[in-house]
Amino acid sequence: MENKIKIIQNLLKEKEMIFIDDPEQVFDLLEKDLSFNYGEYDANLFIGKRKVYLIVDYLLYPEVKNIGSVELIKGDTLEYLKNGKLFVKEWFEILKGNGITRVGLVNTTFSFYFKDYVTFKFVSPSKTLGSFKSKNEMSKIIKIAQRMEKIFEKVEEMLKVGIKDVQLRNAVDLLIYEDGFKRYLPTYVGFDPKTIYPTLNGDILKNNRIVVLDIGIMKNGVGFSFSKSFPFGKLSKNKEKILKIAKDGIDVLFSSLLKNNSIKECEMGYREYLKSHKLEKMSLEYGFSYVSCAGTGEVNTFITERSVKNGEIFKLTSSIFLPSKYGVRFESLITKNGNGYEKIL
Repeated sequence: MENKIKIIQNLLKEKEMIFIDDPEQVFDLLEKDLSFNYGEYDANLFIGKRKVYLIVDYLLYPEVKNIGSVELIKGDTLEYLKNGKLFVKEWFEILKGNGITRVGLVNTTFSFYFKDYVTFKFVSPSKTLGSFKSKNEMSKIIKIAQRMEKIFEKVEEMLKVGIKDVQLRNAVDLLIYEDGFKRYLPTYVGFDPKTIYPTLNGDILKNNRIVVLDIGIMKNGVGFSFSKSFPFGKLSKNKEKILKIAKDGIDVLFSSLLKNNSIKECEMGYREYLKSHKLEKMSLEYGFSYVSCAGTGEVNTFITERSVKNGEIFKLTSSIFLPSKYGVRFESLITKNGNGYEKIL
């Protein structure tokens, strides 16, 4: 696939620039082998017909000073703080220096700051291009998936009566950091009632419990999160039933894809499956989401009429949550390859 920045530049006119304010989307578009928690730093991107400018805060600069291929600007810390943690000074220096008259905004709430320019809405490039992966990106994703698979295998060995959720979380984090991998998002662990919204509270694992683990891994600029449920000890018949229904939900979604259904049709088929078990109100998550940068991964499948395109990668999610009792979540990582689909994880 052609470089994302080049695709955007081909759409622009000489005196136009696109402004990207979200660090996750900024580095998703730059496609550099950088892995860090974007939420801890600030970065903006201006994309023009011929030039690209990256503005970063003082703390992030050492991480990106050798990024190359873009003009890197270290934000003035005092001006940044004075302007409510915004690089206002640098914005206008770039626009004025390039004779820009029109600014495309992904986040239109910034239109107030660009009132001296003609502004227009520009659909997030991360949302439209982020689901398509190059061969290099796919190779990196597969390596992360392989690491996740090994971690999930080891988790089954770790599950013992008396282990605390905090201990399990810490052990998983240590496994993530092996061989240069990093956490993409916080690691979540939940036992029974805490599986719905996993939170650490020192809960102790007992028999007849379901454990839900959600981990995120990144390396070389690529990352994603993934969930899996584990039965522990002899489960009650009802828990076994719910576990099986949720697990089979992945097959329902996948079977629908094999019929070349649209994303919406796949989602609605999954909802009908849950309805047949009288559980349609017990699943609050989409069955289908794209793997792109974290802030833009999920899509509203109910209004997505199109089918999956070749080269896209996405997650299938099947989840059931019984309030105040327990929850179950299974996921599968899929890519469309030619006329068929391939399960990565």
